[in-house]
Amino acid sequence: MENLTSRDGVPLSQVPTPVSVSYRVQCRYRHRLSIIAPKGIGYEVAKGLLLRGIRTVILACRNESKGRAAAEALLTETGREFGAAEFRYLDVASFASVRAFANKYKNDGLPLHVLVHNAGVHGVGSKVMTEDGLDFL
Repeated sequence: MENLTSRDGVPLSQVPTPVSVSYRVQCRYRHRLSIIAPKGIGYEVAKGLLLRGIRTVILACRNESKGRAAAEALLTETGREFGAAEFRYLDVASFASVRAFANKYKNDGLPLHVLVHNAGVHGVGSKVMTEDGLDFL
């Protein structure tokens, strides 16, 4: 079996995964984490952190039903108590939504120790504009 490497020449066995990254975070940060993604890599990072004892994960995303379902699934899968994973609405394509999210977070007096911003590409091949007049890509 040949040794596979990343584009940078690093052996794939040494490339950080969501679980290995969350393992390193465990010892230093125990209070708050915001994640933008109700599924995929963001979901797996949230799960890894909850399994390693981080106090709270906030799933900040624009789809309320998917965000709430992801938070409930995380609690079920990790065996954590209510409040360890919570949904908060955030549409990063809207300045108004970002401001509202930041103001509520600040007014709640919550610390932010880690931010995992897991954004994907949307609308490849088509030009989509945000409500603020910016290209969605």
